[in-house]
Amino acid sequence: MKLSKLIIQKNKPNIATVLGNIVIFCSFFYKIPQIIKINNAKSAKGVNLLSNLQDLIAYIFAFSYSYSQKHQFSTYGENLFQGLSTLIICSQIYYYERKLTLRQISNFIFGVGSSVIIMCKSKEIFGKKIGTDRKSV
Repeated sequence: MKLSKLIIQKNKPNIATVLGNIVIFCSFFYKIPQIIKINNAKSAKGVNLLSNLQDLIAYIFAFSYSYSQKHQFSTYGENLFQGLSTLIICSQIYYYERKLTLRQISNFIFGVGSSVIIMCKSKEIFGKKIGTDRKSV
């Protein structure tokens, strides 16, 4: 009994990494059926833009924070793929329902991408003290 507990405790980081990678892999396929359905129907009727934008913002913040804190990718990587899927859905809503041009949608995607890069690299851009408590510095 003690040997099995020792083996499990010794392999916990490996198990966590494997499970994290499985979640990342599955998150890549999470919204693909919805993307395909919108594309085939050439309509995003009934898909709420505001809730998708809120999801996108949440994924951006979660990914950017974890990346900037140098967390292990297996602990936050699903945010990248779910965010990309949500970005595609938002773009489809803009294209099919809001009738935006491809140039306008490209500007939206560029803005989101620029925001992610700035947030991920905020310590390098603004200095390491940004976001820290002034009393503890």
